[in-house]
Parts: sequence; structure tokens; C-alpha cells
Amino acid sequence: MFTLKLSVARCSVTALTEERTGLDSQNRSTQTLVLGRGIDRSLLAELGTCRYIDTATNVLLIGPPGVGKTHIATGLGNAAVKAGYRTYFTSAADLAARCHRAAIEGKWATMMRFFAGPTLLIIDELGYLPLPGEAASALFQVINQRYLKTSIVITTNRPVGAWGEILGDTTVAAAMLDRLLHRSVVVTLDAPPTGSATTPPQPTNSAESPPAQTCASVTPRPEDLR
Repeated sequence: MFTLKLSVARCSVTALTEERTGLDSQNRSTQTLVLGRGIDRSLLAELGTCRYIDTATNVLLIGPPGVGKTHIATGLGNAAVKAGYRTYFTSAADLAARCHRAAIEGKWATMMRFFAGPTLLIIDELGYLPLPGEAASALFQVINQRYLKTSIVITTNRPVGAWGEILGDTTVAAAMLDRLLHRSVVVTLDAPPTGSATTPPQPTNSAESPPAQTCASVTPRPEDLR
């Protein structure tokens, strides 16, 4: 496991994607995020190459709200899509709800195959919303079936030591983390000190700028869940 701790200032998400996607300077301002002063940009550039996907390495983005975790995850998703990897973006709450509905409808195995399919699975906002009791089991099974085969990016506002509280099951949380952290990059983002100055992003001419890149995802067709 490789761990990096970042404090926060401003930079462009393009650092994550330009090496593999060729985003031009006009598009760089379309996704601006808050990251660290003195940040290790080489790590962001390396993640942007998508080589971590080739080794089924996971990425955990940990930090309080407003520090850019979802923007980074979206940037990684954009880079993966541009590089030709099948990518799916979901929130932790939506993943749990889909799995719960599939279990009720007798489509659990189909739903597990669906979440096993993408080469990169991005799970956003783990810990932001309360999860139902069966969510721990659903998340574990999704992670377990992808273990050492395909990559997962997770954003969370809670440290890994609090995941037992988030999921309501410390045993399942420990097993989940064992698989996630076995081969992973953990990035911890801290909020800037109160009153610290940051340089606002420079606006570009919206008439000349291309539309913002979005993370492509694959949604299940009704016939896939039969």
C-alpha cells in the first residue's frame, strides 16, 4: 500500500488526465478542484496514465467535504474512459440501493455480475449518508469479487478506522479493507488552514471552451436484469 497525505490549495484536474486524454488548455478550467500546496503532482500525473488499472490497484481518496475528492475521482474516470477502459461511476448509497432492490427481485447474481463488469468502478461518497443494514454485505461482495482483478476508486469523508461505524459491522469492514488496501494508493486530503489564501481559477471564454468532460458510465438495461 502506498500512502500520500496532501494539504489543500488549488490546481486543475487536467493534471490527472492530460497525459492520456490530450485535453487542451481551454478545457483545463472546466474542472477546477481544491488540492494541496506543495502537492506531489507526479502522483497525479501517474494516476492519470491509468497504469494503476493495469495492475488492479485501488485508489482511496479520503478527506473532509469540499477538498476535491469527487473531482479527482471524476478526472480518473475521464482518463480511464479516454484510455478505453470500461468505467462505471456510482455513489455508495446508490450501489447499496441497487443491490437491495436486486435481492428483493431475485436478481442478486445479475447485479453482482453487473458490478464485476467495469474495469474501473468508482464508488463516491462512502460515509456521507447512512446506509441500510445490508449495505455492508453488498459492498463487501462487490469488492471481494473484484479483488486483484479490477480497480476500484472510493471517495470517503471518514478515515478507514471509522468504516466499522459507517457499515455497522466491524468484521465485514475489516475484511473489506483487507482487500482494498492489499494493493492500493491512499490519498488523504486535508482542508486548508482557516484564512489561508488560495488563487482563484481564471475564467475562460465559454464560447470558445469545449464542454466539460464527464465520466462515462454504463447503466444496466432492463433485459440485463432478467
